[in-house]
Amino acid sequence: MRIALDGFDLRDMTLLGGAIRACTETAVGLEAAAQRVVEKLDELIGQSGSEESGLVLSRLYVTRRVGKLDGERAAFVRGLASEELDQRTPCLALMGSYGREPDWCGVHQSRGPVAIPLLGIESLERQPLVWRLFQQAGLDMGALQ
Repeated sequence: MRIALDGFDLRDMTLLGGAIRACTETAVGLEAAAQRVVEKLDELIGQSGSEESGLVLSRLYVTRRVGKLDGERAAFVRGLASEELDQRTPCLALMGSYGREPDWCGVHQSRGPVAIPLLGIESLERQPLVWRLFQQAGLDMGALQ
């Protein structure tokens, strides 16, 4: 059974929350848990009257400081930066990815950014997907100055 977003209610939220908790119980590590979450979202979320997934792409990010990123993510962030980054610079680190394209089905298959330094509004504007997410969530962009 798919949960339709156009009629999403408290019952659906409870079902989805339970399914997410259940799929992550045996995950070993944050990245494995995040990958299971995005796959479960793809499995469960649909459109009214359709058995197809209602999602094109699901990504799960966590906030990590540059100094706490693993090697792949740290190297990616340093490659984006025009100057040396402070070890305390916050970043969005991609932990889970799943979508309709094969390149979207896993963090290590992703051709997109695996980490995004939060250096200010300009750094987010170069990442349109994340920029729109921040805007839609009503986050204070001035806090990134």
